[in-house]
Order: sequence, then C-alpha cells, then structure tokens
Amino acid sequence: MLKVVTDEAGFTSDVVRVMEAAAAVHVETGVPVTTHSNPALRNGLDQLSFLTERGVAVERLVIGHSGESDDLDYLRRLADAGATLGFDRFGMAHTGDDEVRLATLRTLVAEGYADRIVLSHDAAYFSRVTPPSWRGRHTPHWSHDHLSRRIVPRLVADGVTPRQVDQMMVDNPRRLLAPLGRAA
Repeated sequence: MLKVVTDEAGFTSDVVRVMEAAAAVHVETGVPVTTHSNPALRNGLDQLSFLTERGVAVERLVIGHSGESDDLDYLRRLADAGATLGFDRFGMAHTGDDEVRLATLRTLVAEGYADRIVLSHDAAYFSRVTPPSWRGRHTPHWSHDHLSRRIVPRLVADGVTPRQVDQMMVDNPRRLLAPLGRAA
C-alpha cells in the first residue's frame, strides 16, 4: 500500500508533491492508497477528491483513522463515494475512545456499510513518540491483540455477525490488497 497524509496544515506544496506521486504510482501499478486523515477536520473528503481527480480508483482507497469520528454524515459520504473507512486505531485512548468507535462502527454496519470498512489497531512494537513506559500508563489496550481479544468479541456480543466481522477483517483487506497488475 501507498500511504499519504494531510493534516491541519492542509495541502502544502510538499504534501501535494507526495500525494501526486502516490497517485501516479497507483495509476501505473494499481497499488492501493491509504491515508492518514484528521477526521475532526473532515479532511478525508479533500483527500478523496484530490486523489480520485488524479486517477486513484476509489475502490482502492482507504481513508485512514475514520474511526476517530462519530460524524455519521461525514463517514457515510466517504463510503457512499466508494472509499473504504479505516477503523484503525482501536486501543489508542489518546486519539479517541473505543466505546465511541464501537458505537459508530455498529451503526455503520447496521446500515449496510460493512463492505466499506476495514478494522485494525495501528499498533507498533516500538515508537520514539510513544515509548512502552508511556503506553503502559496512558494506553494499556494499545496492543496487537486488542482487536481480536477485546473489540471483535464486543462487536459480536452487540449483534455484529461473524460474517460481517470477516467482511471487515478478511474480505475487504483481500479486495484492497489483491494485485491488479499494470493499469490499462
């Protein structure tokens, strides 16, 4: 996957250069694109427009960190346009509450959006920014097993079907990551 980012500074000249390069690589190879978005700014919509205007196939685009928003209108607009919503920061208490993420996710799944969502946890074994001592105090569930041990069982207990979980954790990633070969 290719990963690009826009945040509070918006489309600065260096961001534009990198995003245009990622779009060109996508057009040439079909490799999917994922973004670092700031849902509080609703900038996934800007990312979607920018990238699709440059030839990125919307069905190969993941708007990352979408799970940090409970703005259902914003999330529906992204999914209705064909993008995949990255609910990818479970356990990161410093970026949002898992209870809010779960409630938003359950609503979207109940509305039929399971085919436009991928689940993850954005966990890393090491980060200079968030060392283990900090994580232990502030984000005790930010780990590689949090999604499978805590989040998925909660989803199923709350009525999300195992089939819908598989859609979000197996089928959708498989669709996104399937090699397409060279674009026409």
